[in-house]
Amino acid sequence: MLTTAPRDPAALPRLLITVLALLLLWPGLSLSELDLAVLVDGDNTRAMGNFLAGFWPPAHDAEFLTLLGRATLETLAIATAGMSLALL
Repeated sequence: MLTTAPRDPAALPRLLITVLALLLLWPGLSLSELDLAVLVDGDNTRAMGNFLAGFWPPAHDAEFLTLLGRATLETLAIATAGMSLALL
């Protein structure tokens, strides 16, 4: 009969692959000298805040919207040309 206890048959292989990936990637992180504490330093936090504050309020003047519309149409044209060439 079927059991009511949920059991994932792929849990052990996924766990082993995750542990193996971490073991293989860990030396790369230590060799890259990644220091996340630098991101929360006072000056860096202020710089990131100023950068993000520049996005608010969002630009909605006519010149920007015209530029945005033109860029959107260019993107669609390039995508259409790419799809047409891919179908050849």
